[in-house]
Amino acid sequence: MTYTSKGFIFSFDLFFSFITALFIVFLFFQFFSDSFHSAGLSLKKFDLWRKAVSFSDSFVNSATTSEIYSGLIFFDEEKKRAVPNLVTLSKFKNKIIVPGEVKEISFEFKDNSKEQVLSKNLTENCLVVSRFVFIKEIERKARVLVAFCE
Repeated sequence: MTYTSKGFIFSFDLFFSFITALFIVFLFFQFFSDSFHSAGLSLKKFDLWRKAVSFSDSFVNSATTSEIYSGLIFFDEEKKRAVPNLVTLSKFKNKIIVPGEVKEISFEFKDNSKEQVLSKNLTENCLVVSRFVFIKEIERKARVLVAFCE
């Protein structure tokens, strides 16, 4: 078996193009793998964000006749309706049920003072959602911070 220079170059050229094609296919699959992985992480973060926003909104804007399931919103007996973004801290002292993902609820005031009403161990992958409210008992504006963790 003899090798000619023409045959050897042809073999090397074919080998180089085959390796290049395999590398392009590898990059293609790597790109899609990374895309699907990041999309999965984005969906998990979006789900956490959705839960946090829904809970914080209902916590400061919903009222029911049951004291256990109502949020912090003030219910005006005279007008027979809930007043949006006007909250009462005395309701929180009662038995309010919060989901297990809620790790911290605190009020932050304009003078940078902070009052924690619920504090659990913070874990990784936490998201803090804030809502602006007016607290009836002390007649001050505050920002409610709700820390939601996975």
